[in-house]
Amino acid sequence: MECPRYDRSDPCQGDARTNLNQLRFVRAVVEAGTFTGAAKICYVTQSTLSTGIALLERELGERLFLRTTRSVALTPFGRRLLPLVDQVLIAQEALSAAAESFLDPEALLARIGVCPLVDSRRMEQLLAPYREANRNVKVVLEQLQGRETREALEEGMFDFVLGPVEPRRTRLERSRLYDDVLVYVRGGDATDPEASNAPVRLDEIADDVFLLLQDTCGLTSLTRQMFRSRRLLLTAYEGKAVSYQVLEEWARVGVGSAILPRSKLSSPEIGHPLLLSNGRPAMIRFEAVWSSTTSRAPHLDALARHLKGAGMPAMAGPPDTLPRR
Repeated sequence: MECPRYDRSDPCQGDARTNLNQLRFVRAVVEAGTFTGAAKICYVTQSTLSTGIALLERELGERLFLRTTRSVALTPFGRRLLPLVDQVLIAQEALSAAAESFLDPEALLARIGVCPLVDSRRMEQLLAPYREANRNVKVVLEQLQGRETREALEEGMFDFVLGPVEPRRTRLERSRLYDDVLVYVRGGDATDPEASNAPVRLDEIADDVFLLLQDTCGLTSLTRQMFRSRRLLLTAYEGKAVSYQVLEEWARVGVGSAILPRSKLSSPEIGHPLLLSNGRPAMIRFEAVWSSTTSRAPHLDALARHLKGAGMPAMAGPPDTLPRR
């Protein structure tokens, strides 16, 4: 992420109400891991950044970060709000891009729908070389919510979609991007001082009660499919979490257990690597998808070629854990 330069002439800067710069500061701290690094990303002094975040915390009513002399980490409150911060920043970028496109029909845009399961760091690593080589193209990201990939592409909402493997359709082109390890978070691990991080097999945890999400991006379908394909009964908790952060928090305090991609956990030390019955790691595969029937502008053809070359090499078949939706 790159922050725009801080606008000291903006009359809203001194207002206690949330402004976009404060949200950009939060995202920059998460990415940089320090207030000093975040200030460099945002072209402001550390004092300016700290003050902006303090004003935001005062308005929201709780601290977003825990700071020590060595590290900065999101509080549980901060982890809960971070997805909403990202949604606001993505919406603002989409708004600016739509305005620019209307005012300048010659503007080059690449609109990408992103499933919430996608690892933001890996996504940016994949897109960064294209951005650098095509500085005249504005890459606009928007979270994919409640829409089928095929419909979103055919209706022209996006030029590309990044997310878990989709069923094979002849009118969609695709490129495998990366695989992510699935991790089991045992209910109550945060309150158990004896908890370890040893790998576990799916059949060993089948008696747990599992927390699930409203399935906007395939994780719930994936979990159900893993159990069903191995003839294991999945016992689901009656309620549903609203984000991956909440799913982790509820699991750690004992509401139920959860299965999550490693990249969506607040710390790599959390949870147990999940193994299938044959001892192989349980994985979820991500890919880029775009329509093969829609005529594309040269800059979109260039992005398609980049995505084909930037991801992992194709394999004979999908991982056992991926659902066919």
